[in-house]
Amino acid sequence: MLRRMVAAPLLRLGSVSVLCAWVAAQEPTTDVRQELQRVLEEVRSLRSEMERKDRRIDELEGRFRELEQRPVPSSAPEQESVEKALEELRAQLAAMPQVKTAAPFPKVTLGGQLRWRAESRNGYDFGSGTAIPSNHFVEQRARLHADVDFSELLRAFVQIQDTRLWGEEVNTVDDSADGGDFHQAFLDFKKLFDAEDTLRIGRQEISYGAQRLVSALEWTNQARAFDGARWMGELGAAHAEVFATQLATARDAAGDVSGSEFGGTYWTLHPIEDAKKDALDLYLLYLHDAERYQGQERGTAGARYEILTKGGLYFEAEGALQFGNATTGTAGAPERSLDIPFGEVFAYVVRAGYRMDEADWKPGITFEWNHASGDEDPADGTNERFNTLFPLAHAHNGMIDLTFWENTRNAALRFNASPSDQLDLFLDGWWFWVDEDADAVRGPNFNIPGLAGSANFVGTEIDALARWRPTAGLSLEAGYAVLFPGEHVKDVLGDDELAHFVYVMLGLKF
Repeated sequence: MLRRMVAAPLLRLGSVSVLCAWVAAQEPTTDVRQELQRVLEEVRSLRSEMERKDRRIDELEGRFRELEQRPVPSSAPEQESVEKALEELRAQLAAMPQVKTAAPFPKVTLGGQLRWRAESRNGYDFGSGTAIPSNHFVEQRARLHADVDFSELLRAFVQIQDTRLWGEEVNTVDDSADGGDFHQAFLDFKKLFDAEDTLRIGRQEISYGAQRLVSALEWTNQARAFDGARWMGELGAAHAEVFATQLATARDAAGDVSGSEFGGTYWTLHPIEDAKKDALDLYLLYLHDAERYQGQERGTAGARYEILTKGGLYFEAEGALQFGNATTGTAGAPERSLDIPFGEVFAYVVRAGYRMDEADWKPGITFEWNHASGDEDPADGTNERFNTLFPLAHAHNGMIDLTFWENTRNAALRFNASPSDQLDLFLDGWWFWVDEDADAVRGPNFNIPGLAGSANFVGTEIDALARWRPTAGLSLEAGYAVLFPGEHVKDVLGDDELAHFVYVMLGLKF
């Protein structure tokens, strides 16, 4: 634990005794008593001040650990700002002398979150009548957590969460009232093999890289957590993680148990030392889905690299290949085994941008291109559609959530500015094409069936977002998105009315 070194020799009673003996040999007895009394009073004063600072440092360290667990925002400017602050704080904490002065274990840090988001969705069926066209609601999240350090080797973290829609309960005093749930509950076993590693067991958030494939999905009201175990440590120059999680467990009428599991390994290196920020990620992920229909054994191998230069240039590239097999069918119909052919199921993204941090408003611009394979022929015995696994789609495919990183080709031109340290502004333009017209366009809020021979252009989306942080812990943001459907939507659904999305979100973290 980090401690301040303030007159450390004076903090030991042995040092005071030596000082007293030295003074007695040099001065008259009266002067010795006066000097001794002055020294003792100063020691008491220093110890009292140090213990007060120790308690405050413990609180700040606990807050820092909690902030490190939260997913980093996906936009380059926000990533830069957050990671720069975390890096500076790590350096400041590491530079503080480590002298034990006080508080014994266990150490408890409490915190929480309150969040409200009002959403309005219009035209999500494009006028076709094939889906719910409009929806308006307010959702609420409340979280409380306790972070307990039992020792330098053992830590526990428990987070309870209540999520709800306003008005969803018939009556808040009857049985219709919802209960809460544990969003996270895990133990950390630290320093198992060396001073840097940790084994985390229990329900936990997991997010990797830009969160295109694995994310805690903080955008949704419930968010995502995984039940399992994760080892985290340093292997040479790389930060390495290995995890195994249980997604679902089911028992059929015959008493047979089946389930779904997700695991893998994720490595991060920083090859360029003089960059403002850089990361090279290498990963291998495995999904076993034992559902009777749409079951799959799917591996994902990929790499990601990003760099932010000191001059403000930003570049990111990520690519992944998938392989394995899947089953498909419908109730009452025979299952078919489908091959997921290695080399034909893929996804990649390239982003390049520039931000002028020295200019007023810190303006920035980013260009982005995404491509993820679709299934050319659903009847040919193979499944060539890329599966985006457990993503944060909202950050990477437009605010209206038209599509996942699957069966898509899309381009984006994104602008951002920060008129002040508390205010960030974003304006994005998106253009979407279907990769294979016979395959569906699916996203968090849309499902447009495939139609062989239809046009490829799905639509154009314009997003505007403002995020304001008036004080520590408090944030307010508002966004608007409009989707102009393209020829593909008209061909498949027969209509092409505009879709709109508006939201306002207020959050407090403490």
